[in-house]
Amino acid sequence: MGLMRHAPGGPMVWYCFVWCGVVRCDMVLSDSAWPNRYSTVGRGAEAWYPGIVSISGPHFANAEPQSTTIVGSGAAAASNRAVATRSSDLGTTAQEPLTVVGDGDGDDDAQSCRSSRATPSPATSGSLTLRPPCRWSLHHVDVGLRAPMVACLVPSRASPGLPRLRPHFRRPRRGRPPAVRRRRTSHRRLDQASTPVDPSGALSWQSAIQAATRQLVPMRGILGLAHTVLLLQYILLHDTARKEPNMVYFQEEAAPLDLSHHLSRVTKNRTPSSIKNYYRFFKISGIGNLASGLPNASYFPFDTLEAEVARPSRWDASPDEYHPDAEESSLVVVPKAATNSGGDPAKRVDIATALQYGTAGGYPPLLSWVRRFMLDVLAPNVPYEPGPDVILSCGSTDGVFKLVDLLYDSWLPERGDPVSERPGLLTELFVFNNVLPVVEPHGIQIVTVEIDGEGILAKGPGSLEDVLRNWDPARGKRPHVLYTVTVGHNPTGGVQSLQRKRDIYSVCRAFDIIIIEDEPYWYLQFPSAAAAEAQSRHTAESLAVKRESDEELLGYAGTRRQRSGHSFIDSLVPSFLSLDIDGRVIRLDTLSKTMAPGCRIGWITAQPKFIERLERITEISTQQPSGFAQAMVVQLLVGQNPDALHAFADLPAHKRNAFSGWKMDGWVHWLAGLRSVYERRAARMCSILDQGTHMVVKKPSSSSSSRSSPGKRTQLLSFDWPRGGMFVWLRVHFEEHPLWMARGPTMEALDGPAMAAAMLAFMARKPHLVLPSPGTMFGATPTVVKERAWQNLRLCFTAESEENIDACSRRFTNAVHKFWLIDEVDVMEDLVREQRAS
Repeated sequence: MGLMRHAPGGPMVWYCFVWCGVVRCDMVLSDSAWPNRYSTVGRGAEAWYPGIVSISGPHFANAEPQSTTIVGSGAAAASNRAVATRSSDLGTTAQEPLTVVGDGDGDDDAQSCRSSRATPSPATSGSLTLRPPCRWSLHHVDVGLRAPMVACLVPSRASPGLPRLRPHFRRPRRGRPPAVRRRRTSHRRLDQASTPVDPSGALSWQSAIQAATRQLVPMRGILGLAHTVLLLQYILLHDTARKEPNMVYFQEEAAPLDLSHHLSRVTKNRTPSSIKNYYRFFKISGIGNLASGLPNASYFPFDTLEAEVARPSRWDASPDEYHPDAEESSLVVVPKAATNSGGDPAKRVDIATALQYGTAGGYPPLLSWVRRFMLDVLAPNVPYEPGPDVILSCGSTDGVFKLVDLLYDSWLPERGDPVSERPGLLTELFVFNNVLPVVEPHGIQIVTVEIDGEGILAKGPGSLEDVLRNWDPARGKRPHVLYTVTVGHNPTGGVQSLQRKRDIYSVCRAFDIIIIEDEPYWYLQFPSAAAAEAQSRHTAESLAVKRESDEELLGYAGTRRQRSGHSFIDSLVPSFLSLDIDGRVIRLDTLSKTMAPGCRIGWITAQPKFIERLERITEISTQQPSGFAQAMVVQLLVGQNPDALHAFADLPAHKRNAFSGWKMDGWVHWLAGLRSVYERRAARMCSILDQGTHMVVKKPSSSSSSRSSPGKRTQLLSFDWPRGGMFVWLRVHFEEHPLWMARGPTMEALDGPAMAAAMLAFMARKPHLVLPSPGTMFGATPTVVKERAWQNLRLCFTAESEENIDACSRRFTNAVHKFWLIDEVDVMEDLVREQRAS
C-alpha cells in the first residue's frame, strides 16, 4: 500500500493500492477536477474539496448489489446533500447502497451521515466511481471477499452520534471471512446506519486511526498506515449477510437524540425538589437525622401486611380447558422493620420504608425489579446507549397525564393564543376514552389517523405519513406526538405487526414525532386467534399477526433481537422500544390488567432525559404510588425478606412453607397463563357471535306495516376476532334494518345514531339484559362520532365469569336478532327517547 498527501491548502491527491487475496481495489482521491470551494455551514468558513473516488476490482463486475461505506472528513450538511444528488447522475441500472459518514470534527457533521445510491460502472472489468463534493482525509478501501484485512473506526464512547466499531482482527478460517464481534447484544447494521447526533464530543480522527493502527500493524506490518487509512469490511448488505452468515458487521449504539425541543416550557423550567434531593444524605450509615420531617416508623399502626397470594402456575399457559385449584396459594408477609438487607435500600422491604415518604422514582425494591424486567427481559435490545430508564406511576392514565405535562404547553384561545400555535396529538380514529379528557382541557386538538385490522396506517390515504406531509398550518402546529395502543388496541382489539411498527417509526423519524406507546394489554397477544377464526368461519387465515423467523427478527436499523430468556416474551410482537434508535419512544405499562386495577401501579420507560423531567413532575404531584400496594407487589415478586420468615413459625402446618416469591420466571409464567385464560374467553365469545351475524330479514311494504315481501339473508354484524387485549369490536349494519331512514311521528328519519341509541335501550330490557359499550364512547373527534362511531359496539370478554361468557354472548346475539324484527316506527322512537333520556 502506498500513500501520498500534499500540504493542506493545495491540491490533495491520494492513492491507495492494496493486494488482498483475489481482490485488488484501487482508490484515488483527487481535487484536481474542480477548483476549491468554501462552505459557511457549521462553525465557520471551511475549505472543502470536491473529489473523485474510484474503486475498482473484479468484485464490482457482479450484477448483484452490494454496499459500500465511505468515511469522510469535514463534510458539511450542504455538501452531503450534494452527495446524494451527484450519485444519482452516474447512470447505470445496477444500483449499490452507499453510506457516507462524517468525521466528527465539528458541528457541521451533525447531518453528515446520509444514505445515497451510487452505481457501479457497466464496464466488464468492474469499477465504481463516485464524485462526492467534499474533501476526504479518511479512505475506505473494500477488499472483503475471502481473506480481507479489517480495521474499524473507533471514536470514543463520548461521541454520541457517530458509529463506533470495535476493532477485531484475526486470521480467518479457510474459506470464511473474518467477523467483527462485540460484547453487547443489541446490534445495528452499518449499511442501515442512522443520521448521527451532535458529534461534538468525539475524539479526533487522528486518535481513532492511531488506535486502529496499533492493532493493524502487528498483523499486517507491510501496511504503512500513518494515521490516515482505515480498511472496512465490504459486504454489509442484508441479503449478502444471509448468504454469508459469518460476514455480519455491527456498530455500537449511539446516545439517544436530544429531543428536549419537544418539552413544554413548564417542564423545562422545573427544578429538583430541595427536600427530595436531601434524601440522599439519609443513607449515610449512623447519621443523626435531624433534618427530615419524617414521622417515626415505630408509631405506624400497622405491624405487618399479609396476603394470601396465588402461585404463578395457577393458570396453565395453554388456551385449552383448565381446572384451577383455588386453594393453591401462599402467604406473603411484609414485616414492621427489616434488619437483614445489608443497607441496600433496593433489598429492604418492610413497613418502615414502604409507608414512609419516598423519592419520586418509586419504592427502591420495586423500581429495581421493574428496571431489571424492562431492560433485561421485555426490551433487552433497545438500540441506544446507555438504554432507557424507568419511573413508577399510578397507572397508565396517570402516565398520560404526566406526559401531557411533559410535552405540551397549554393553548388557551381566551388569553389570545393564536390558532397557528395550537398543538396537536395524533391518535387512531377510535381511542381509549380516558385520553381525551386529559388532553382536551389543554387546548390540544386531536388529529386522527386511518386504521385497518392492525391499527394505524403508516402510508396511504389518511395514513400517518399522509396526515403529516399534507398538514395545513392554518389548523395549528403540526402534531409532534403520536399516542397509540399497539397490542390489543382499545377498542378494536388489533395488534400491530413488527413490520407495521417499523413503517410507523420510519415516518415518525422523518417528521420528528414522539411516540407514546401505551401497552396495558401487551402480554395479552392471542397467537391462535387467526386459526380459530378461520376454523369458525371455514375460511383461510386472515389478518394473522406475522411471527418473524430468526432471520427476520431485525429492528429498524437491522438490529437483531436479543432473546429475553423466556419463550413467552420472545413469542410476542416486540415493543417500539426495540426499534428506538433515537430515543423518541415513551412506553406506558401498568399492573391494572395483569394484577389488579386497584394497585394503581404502573411505570414509564423512556430515554433518561425524559425520565429525569418526569421525576420533577412527580415530585410535586402524585409522588410515588401507594406504599401499601408497592410493598405487597414487590414482596409477591421477589419473595420474603429473611426477617419476614419468622412470621411463618407459628402458622398452621399447611401454611408454614416459606414463600420464596414468584421471581422473574414465575412472573413471566403468570403472564403466559393469564394470556391463555383471556384467549380462551375471546374464542368462546367470538364463536357464538359468528353464529349470529346473519338472519333472514323481510322488508316491510311500508314504514309502519309488518306485511312484507319474502326475506333475504342479511348481514347484521361483522367483526374480526381480536388478536389481543380484552375486547371485540363489532360493526352493526344498521343500514340493513327494515326501518332504516323510516319517517315517524316525531322523527324525520331513523338514521344511524338514532338506531344505535334504540338498540342500546332495547338490549338493557328484559329478557336480554346485556350492556355493550357504544362506539360513540371511543370516537376520537366529534366528526368521527357523528360519521362513523355510531356503527360500532365494543364487547368485553373479561369482566364476566368464564361460565357466564356463553350466556351473555347468546343473549347479545338474540337481542340483535329481535331488534331486527321491530317493524313499528313508534316502537323505535320510544326506544330512542328512552336511551337519550337516561
